[in-house]
Amino acid sequence: MRSHNFARAVLRVAARNGSVSQSPIARSTSLNVLRHTSLSYPPCIATSVAAARAFSTTRIDLKKKVKKNAFAAIEDDTDALDDDAFAVEEDDLFGSVSDSTSTSATSSTSSSSSSNSQMSRVEFTSALEQFTASLSYDLLDRGHFPALRTWRRLALQASTAEDFESLLEAAKLYRERVGSLGSESALRFAAQAVKLRLPELAVVAFGDRYTYGLEYDLGALWVVQSGLARKLGRGREEVLASAQMDGAPVVEVDLLGVLAESTPVEAGEGKAEGIKRKHELDMPLARAQLSIIDRMTLLTSLSTTLAGKTPDTVLLTYLIRAYVDTFHLTTRRSATNPLLMKVLERSDGLIGLLTRVADGSKVSAEAPRGVHLAESLQRNLVSVLGYVAARGQDGFKKDGLDPVKTLYGFMDRVDREASSKLVWRVEPLLQSQGSVSL
Repeated sequence: MRSHNFARAVLRVAARNGSVSQSPIARSTSLNVLRHTSLSYPPCIATSVAAARAFSTTRIDLKKKVKKNAFAAIEDDTDALDDDAFAVEEDDLFGSVSDSTSTSATSSTSSSSSSNSQMSRVEFTSALEQFTASLSYDLLDRGHFPALRTWRRLALQASTAEDFESLLEAAKLYRERVGSLGSESALRFAAQAVKLRLPELAVVAFGDRYTYGLEYDLGALWVVQSGLARKLGRGREEVLASAQMDGAPVVEVDLLGVLAESTPVEAGEGKAEGIKRKHELDMPLARAQLSIIDRMTLLTSLSTTLAGKTPDTVLLTYLIRAYVDTFHLTTRRSATNPLLMKVLERSDGLIGLLTRVADGSKVSAEAPRGVHLAESLQRNLVSVLGYVAARGQDGFKKDGLDPVKTLYGFMDRVDREASSKLVWRVEPLLQSQGSVSL
């Protein structure tokens, strides 16, 4: 068993002998399709793809921060929280659990959560205040470092948006005075936020990870992306409320068109009114849904700051499916709706990007406990390839790449059984539009 006293002694010696250096990590560049989303973000999530700032690139020059950063690494290593305590439920894009596997995952999550005693409001507030007080310079200078596991336990006890905001304030202070909270903390924060239907708060934290020290990995991004996708299927009021939450991207280019006020005289007044009714949208709801999808775009962009330096394939499938299923883009009515022409254009571009990224690639990370990645990816690709079939497969064949064959191959590399189910569900859609030689 490690001795904390010994660890502290080592750190004190290290602090006297020199400073800790960090190797720089090259900043990632954005791809054109994601850059053309034309979003600008408020200060709380000002990190975009083009200016994404990897947390590891920032040097910590102050002696106090160097010493405490090293201690934070030891705390990460000695953390022994049970992974079952933050298992994430993974279900269908719009909220309905679609198979027994997901149902059993839900039951497992519920039982593990019930085994952990829930703090009262007074206990949570008191524990968070104690954690914040333990970050005083007086205590830190004397070598009394707070345990990072305390913040992680509090993250699993958060039950309101205010709780999460208080946790982020504590994380900000910890980041300033001690160092990074690490990817484990990011995952636990994200899992609890998604569980409470507040994935937007995780987007804020990840969008400014230099401030909060929550160093997300692909697993954490997948968890939040699935939570945002499910949010699209919630009730109208919940979707509208999402657009009002802090950190909503500001849309510079409106993807929703406008119906012309005048209609050719020869169409007749009755027919013109029928055309207008046919293409009407609930505009406040549609714009709120686009706000959620914009957050999903931001998460996809953040994946370019990781090792791959390209958008993650799984996150892209969630993003495209969000457009397709939210606006029913596979139906003839939507395909001819003048309000959705830019949405269709955006989706076409994302299909091309997905095909290039998925060509020859593999899933480069392990899914967090409770996330059924293969099943979710299969459902996403059914929508993606259904859209390709409806729009015409030949129109997406570019640079020698066929999206159908490429995505079949990607799914096969992830899970062969799920790949067989994907082919079985997609082939009838493709046959209705034309044959595909496999």
